[in-house]
Amino acid sequence: MFADEKYAATVIEILRILYFSEGLQSSGHIRKQLEERGYHLDSRTIRYHLSNMETENLITRKGNRGAHLTEKGINEAKMLFVFDRIGTSSFETEKLSSYYSYDLLKNKGRIVVNCLLLEKDKLEKALKELKQAVEVNICVSSLIGIAKEPEKLWNCNISKDYVALVCVSSRNYDIALQKMGIYVETSATGLYRLENFTACGFTEIISHTGTTLSPGEILIRGKYTSVSKLVETGNGLATAAIKIFPSFLYKELQNALKKLTPSIFSGLISHGGIISPSYRISSKDRNKGYMIIYGGANLFAPLIEKGIATNLSIASSLFDVEKMTDIRNY
Repeated sequence: MFADEKYAATVIEILRILYFSEGLQSSGHIRKQLEERGYHLDSRTIRYHLSNMETENLITRKGNRGAHLTEKGINEAKMLFVFDRIGTSSFETEKLSSYYSYDLLKNKGRIVVNCLLLEKDKLEKALKELKQAVEVNICVSSLIGIAKEPEKLWNCNISKDYVALVCVSSRNYDIALQKMGIYVETSATGLYRLENFTACGFTEIISHTGTTLSPGEILIRGKYTSVSKLVETGNGLATAAIKIFPSFLYKELQNALKKLTPSIFSGLISHGGIISPSYRISSKDRNKGYMIIYGGANLFAPLIEKGIATNLSIASSLFDVEKMTDIRNY
């Protein structure tokens, strides 16, 4: 049975609105969004649907402030909209990009982050691991944020026994450079080998074209990385992304990279005006320039590898950069 056979069309659209929106959504906002989709319902009917959805534990309502999805609601939405979430140009990615508000000059605003749910009593141990991992310089930034209930991170519910750690995603490169007129997209992510703390090259690669899960998330949650070993010995595997752009914009890209804030945009391994044939995912890449950048979630990889945490989601939320602190200061 397909997931959309379980629900009425109106309920599916309400789930869509809640899943692809940030924070609490009022019944008035939901009604306006439904009208844009061709569903003209009065407020009473909207409240009726929301009441039934709350009874089915799909949503939680916070009085007049609005509603958000429960864990069950999020899981149902993921099944319903799985084909909307495929690839780097997915609706999910576009939504995150549209809410991105980081100002390079003011060093303020919301950036895309990776999120890791962690039991509260493991926080001190986790911070110790992160302080060691950041010294290897294989992530995008040393900044982290800590969110607690009742805070909500996009579609990440934080229960009373957990905290959410967030770190900077390499997706911020794509968005920041696109806003500067350079169309950058992530074509693939893979395992990148280091020896004696020196970058050597890719050993495995996953294309972003046909997946709903971030390849970096697959590799880290699957424990294919060995960042904890890398921290101890200088040898190991981390994630890295191949980002491509039109080759004729290479000079503009070089100038743009100089304008990016180092505390948020680090982890660049190499770049060039023409991508090497061995790194081309398809024939169209022959006219592309490239950047190879370490994955932001490498910072969290030791926590997964050592079983301190398991629930990681990459490029899945937004966070105010002003609320983030260098891990070395904890």
